[in-house]
Amino acid sequence: MAVVAIISLAVVIGAVIQGSIGFGYALVAVPAMVLLLPWAVPVTPLFLALPMTLLMSAREWRSIDLSGFALITAGRLLGTVAGVVLLVLAPKGYLSIVTGLLILTVALGSFLKPTFEVNKRTRLAGGVSSGVVGTVAALGGTPLALV
Repeated sequence: MAVVAIISLAVVIGAVIQGSIGFGYALVAVPAMVLLLPWAVPVTPLFLALPMTLLMSAREWRSIDLSGFALITAGRLLGTVAGVVLLVLAPKGYLSIVTGLLILTVALGSFLKPTFEVNKRTRLAGGVSSGVVGTVAALGGTPLALV
């Protein structure tokens, strides 16, 4: 029961951060789930984020860049396929290592805040990265936050 309470707290804190600055849910909730319920990642955090994402999209619908959304979504679909292939082909013992490395990479990318021009290519690359990282480690929003 304590595990569920800790994960629930992490999800609530992550959702508050996400609602405030636009990203952060997965950076708080996913590491808690990986540590306490590794079998629940990536499906559980993705399903828990869906209502929050829908509500934020409904609230901010006028601010959505449709051409950027289309490029990022196309990239995300390609990245999701690559992530599924990785999940299927990676030996189970290595999957937790890959997930941990993805979490560290995403956290480091957020910390370093690299600068680059946002254009069609970077949006597509962000979408592909988001698809891979989102499928394998449920951290798909962080590459998009960098873009």
